[in-house]
Amino acid sequence: MKWNLIFLDKVESTNDVAASLPRGSCVVAKEQTKARGRMGRKWISLRGNLFFSLVLKSYGAQTPMLSFVLSLSIAEVLKKFDAKIKWPNDVLIDGKKVCGILLENLGETVVAGVGINTQNAPITDVLYPTTSLNGEIENNILLQNILDAFDLNMMLFETEGFQKIKEKWLSYSKGVGKEIVICLPNEKVKGEFVGLTDEGAVQLRTNDLCCRLITAGDVFFLDERKKE
Repeated sequence: MKWNLIFLDKVESTNDVAASLPRGSCVVAKEQTKARGRMGRKWISLRGNLFFSLVLKSYGAQTPMLSFVLSLSIAEVLKKFDAKIKWPNDVLIDGKKVCGILLENLGETVVAGVGINTQNAPITDVLYPTTSLNGEIENNILLQNILDAFDLNMMLFETEGFQKIKEKWLSYSKGVGKEIVICLPNEKVKGEFVGLTDEGAVQLRTNDLCCRLITAGDVFFLDERKKE
């Protein structure tokens, strides 16, 4: 895709700016003052990091799969850092969050917001520790590499469906085949992360050997000390 790149200095949210733009737009900002993450959480946007939003077409019931396509693309670009994906779409380095994605469905279009700690890792009170790339990749180069990888994976998604994306995504996923904990609004569920359904839900094998499907929640790994 030929992306229409729009570079801005300071905005409240790149997703908000992108919401009124046509498909193929990519809004990039040096700073966000009211950025947000999944479940309405605040995303701290330190100047120097990479923030951008893509305006995409809707794929109906398959629209949530776009976050898997995007997180896969970012993990591929950050492969030299041994990047892993924490379900559903956080990208980790050394077990710490370096990238977050927020997908917002606007009907006929979808806005995918991305924040990557390229220079600085904010100190936050959110559920997961953060890290940064320490300036090892220039923002503009990183952005272009991600767009190139995303275009290739979108072509795969459109021609062969989510199955191929799922296979690639699982190869980068942290915790597959191991016990994890998923925090839900009213409970914590522990079990073996078996895989993903074709709808992107986690297949979790619990102690009673039942397979439970989780569609939303916060994943934590049993080998980590910081849980919440």
